[in-house]
Amino acid sequence: MKICELGNRKGQYFSFDAIVGLLIFIISVGILITYWYNIQQIIQTQDASTRVVALRISDMLFTQGQPSNWNTLTSIDNVKMIGLMTNGTIDPLKINKLSDFMTSDANETKLKMKTSGYDFQVILSGGYNTEIGDPPTCNTTVTTFTRIAPLNISTTPPSPPTAVDVTVRVWVCP
Repeated sequence: MKICELGNRKGQYFSFDAIVGLLIFIISVGILITYWYNIQQIIQTQDASTRVVALRISDMLFTQGQPSNWNTLTSIDNVKMIGLMTNGTIDPLKINKLSDFMTSDANETKLKMKTSGYDFQVILSGGYNTEIGDPPTCNTTVTTFTRIAPLNISTTPPSPPTAVDVTVRVWVCP
Protein backbone atom coordinates (compact mmCIF):
# COMPACT_ATOMS: atom_id res chain seq x y z
CA MET A 1 0.00 0.00 0.00
CA LYS A 2 1.35 3.40 -1.05
CA ILE A 3 1.08 6.25 1.44
CA CYS A 4 1.51 9.08 -1.04
CA GLU A 5 0.48 8.94 -4.64
CA LEU A 6 1.77 11.43 -7.16
CA GLY A 7 -1.66 12.92 -7.89
CA ASN A 8 -2.69 13.31 -4.24
CA ARG A 9 -0.07 15.48 -2.44
CA LYS A 10 -2.07 17.70 -0.10
CA GLY A 11 -0.08 20.22 1.95
CA GLN A 12 3.18 19.49 0.25
CA TYR A 13 5.13 21.93 -1.92
CA PHE A 14 8.53 22.26 -3.41
CA SER A 15 10.88 24.87 -2.01
CA PHE A 16 10.93 26.39 -5.51
CA ASP A 17 7.22 27.40 -5.11
CA ALA A 18 7.95 29.14 -1.82
CA ILE A 19 10.92 31.01 -3.30
CA VAL A 20 8.86 32.25 -6.28
CA GLY A 21 6.01 33.37 -3.98
CA LEU A 22 8.40 35.18 -1.65
CA LEU A 23 10.12 36.84 -4.61
CA ILE A 24 6.79 38.11 -5.98
CA PHE A 25 5.87 39.45 -2.53
CA ILE A 26 9.21 41.26 -2.07
CA ILE A 27 9.02 42.83 -5.54
CA SER A 28 5.44 44.00 -4.88
CA VAL A 29 6.40 45.59 -1.55
CA GLY A 30 9.44 47.23 -3.18
CA ILE A 31 7.28 48.74 -5.94
CA LEU A 32 4.77 50.01 -3.37
CA ILE A 33 7.49 51.64 -1.24
CA THR A 34 9.09 53.28 -4.30
CA TYR A 35 5.72 54.62 -5.48
CA TRP A 36 4.89 55.98 -2.01
CA TYR A 37 8.28 57.69 -1.71
CA ASN A 38 7.94 59.32 -5.15
CA ILE A 39 4.44 60.63 -4.35
CA GLN A 40 5.75 62.14 -1.10
CA GLN A 41 8.61 63.84 -2.97
CA ILE A 42 6.20 65.33 -5.53
CA ILE A 43 3.96 66.72 -2.77
CA GLN A 44 6.92 68.18 -0.85
CA THR A 45 8.36 69.79 -4.00
CA GLN A 46 5.02 71.36 -4.90
CA ASP A 47 4.52 72.60 -1.33
CA ALA A 48 8.00 74.15 -1.25
CA SER A 49 7.51 75.96 -4.56
CA THR A 50 4.12 77.39 -3.51
CA ARG A 51 5.73 78.66 -0.29
CA VAL A 52 8.39 80.47 -2.33
CA VAL A 53 5.76 82.04 -4.59
CA ALA A 54 3.59 83.08 -1.62
CA LEU A 55 6.59 84.73 0.05
CA ARG A 56 7.58 86.48 -3.19
CA ILE A 57 4.07 87.87 -3.68
CA SER A 58 3.89 88.98 -0.05
CA ASP A 59 7.28 90.71 -0.29
CA MET A 60 6.20 92.45 -3.48
CA LEU A 61 2.95 93.69 -1.94
CA PHE A 62 4.89 95.30 0.91
CA THR A 63 6.64 97.68 -1.49
CA GLN A 64 5.38 100.85 -3.19
CA GLY A 65 5.46 99.18 -6.57
CA GLN A 66 7.05 100.52 -9.69
CA PRO A 67 6.23 103.16 -10.63
CA SER A 68 5.20 104.17 -7.14
CA ASN A 69 2.01 105.76 -8.48
CA TRP A 70 1.02 102.68 -10.52
CA ASN A 71 -2.51 102.90 -9.15
CA THR A 72 -3.11 106.04 -11.25
CA LEU A 73 -2.27 104.23 -14.50
CA THR A 74 -5.11 103.03 -16.70
CA SER A 75 -3.34 99.96 -18.10
CA ILE A 76 -1.42 97.22 -16.34
CA ASP A 77 0.99 97.15 -19.29
CA ASN A 78 2.78 100.24 -17.89
CA VAL A 79 3.19 98.69 -14.42
CA LYS A 80 6.55 97.06 -13.70
CA MET A 81 5.83 95.86 -10.16
CA ILE A 82 2.68 95.91 -8.02
CA GLY A 83 3.00 97.04 -4.42
CA LEU A 84 0.37 98.19 -1.94
CA MET A 85 2.40 100.50 0.30
CA THR A 86 2.45 104.33 0.27
CA ASN A 87 4.38 106.23 2.95
CA GLY A 88 4.73 103.15 5.14
CA THR A 89 1.04 102.15 5.14
CA ILE A 90 -1.15 100.14 2.82
CA ASP A 91 -2.93 102.40 0.34
CA PRO A 92 -6.66 101.60 -0.16
CA LEU A 93 -6.48 103.10 -3.67
CA LYS A 94 -3.80 100.57 -4.61
CA ILE A 95 -5.92 97.76 -3.15
CA ASN A 96 -8.84 98.84 -5.33
CA LYS A 97 -6.63 99.14 -8.42
CA LEU A 98 -5.14 95.67 -7.88
CA SER A 99 -8.68 94.32 -7.55
CA ASP A 100 -9.66 96.08 -10.80
CA PHE A 101 -6.62 94.64 -12.61
CA MET A 102 -7.41 91.11 -11.34
CA THR A 103 -11.00 91.47 -12.55
CA SER A 104 -10.16 92.94 -15.96
CA ASP A 105 -6.97 91.00 -16.85
CA ALA A 106 -6.10 88.30 -14.33
CA ASN A 107 -3.47 86.63 -16.53
CA GLU A 108 -1.47 89.82 -17.09
CA THR A 109 -1.76 90.67 -13.38
CA LYS A 110 -0.38 87.23 -12.50
CA LEU A 111 2.56 87.87 -14.84
CA LYS A 112 3.26 91.21 -13.14
CA MET A 113 3.07 89.47 -9.75
CA LYS A 114 5.58 86.84 -10.98
CA THR A 115 3.43 83.91 -9.84
CA SER A 116 5.16 81.39 -12.14
CA GLY A 117 1.85 79.92 -13.29
CA TYR A 118 0.35 79.58 -9.82
CA ASP A 119 -3.00 81.06 -8.88
CA PHE A 120 -3.18 83.44 -5.95
CA GLN A 121 -5.56 85.40 -3.78
CA VAL A 122 -4.90 88.34 -1.45
CA ILE A 123 -7.15 88.73 1.58
CA LEU A 124 -7.13 91.77 3.84
CA SER A 125 -8.88 91.34 7.16
CA GLY A 126 -9.14 93.36 10.32
CA GLY A 127 -10.10 96.99 9.90
CA TYR A 128 -10.52 96.64 6.12
CA ASN A 129 -12.01 93.41 4.78
CA THR A 130 -11.54 92.61 1.11
CA GLU A 131 -10.56 89.72 -1.13
CA ILE A 132 -8.59 90.18 -4.32
CA GLY A 133 -8.75 87.28 -6.73
CA ASP A 134 -10.91 84.19 -6.76
CA PRO A 135 -10.61 81.33 -4.25
CA PRO A 136 -9.36 77.93 -5.43
CA THR A 137 -11.66 76.16 -7.88
CA CYS A 138 -10.11 72.73 -7.43
CA ASN A 139 -9.35 70.37 -4.59
CA THR A 140 -5.68 71.13 -3.92
CA THR A 141 -3.25 72.22 -1.24
CA VAL A 142 -3.28 75.97 -0.58
CA THR A 143 -0.21 77.67 0.86
CA THR A 144 -1.05 80.64 3.08
CA PHE A 145 1.28 83.41 4.18
CA THR A 146 0.00 86.16 6.53
CA ARG A 147 1.61 89.44 7.58
CA ILE A 148 0.35 92.39 9.60
CA ALA A 149 0.53 95.88 8.12
CA PRO A 150 -0.73 99.37 8.92
CA LEU A 151 -3.59 100.67 6.78
CA ASN A 152 -4.66 104.28 6.53
CA ILE A 153 -8.35 104.12 5.68
CA SER A 154 -8.92 107.87 5.70
CA THR A 155 -6.52 110.66 4.85
CA THR A 156 -9.03 113.47 5.41
CA PRO A 157 -9.17 114.06 8.28
CA PRO A 158 -5.96 112.20 9.11
CA SER A 159 -6.57 109.17 11.27
CA PRO A 160 -4.15 106.76 12.93
CA PRO A 161 -3.44 103.66 10.88
CA THR A 162 -5.32 100.45 11.57
CA ALA A 163 -3.52 97.11 11.74
CA VAL A 164 -4.76 94.63 9.12
CA ASP A 165 -3.81 91.08 8.25
CA VAL A 166 -2.57 90.68 4.68
CA THR A 167 -2.94 87.03 3.70
CA VAL A 168 -1.55 85.66 0.44
CA ARG A 169 -2.93 82.29 -0.68
CA VAL A 170 -1.15 80.37 -3.46
CA TRP A 171 -2.15 77.12 -5.16
CA VAL A 172 -1.96 75.26 -8.43
CA CYS A 173 -4.78 73.25 -9.94
CA PRO A 174 -3.66 70.03 -11.60
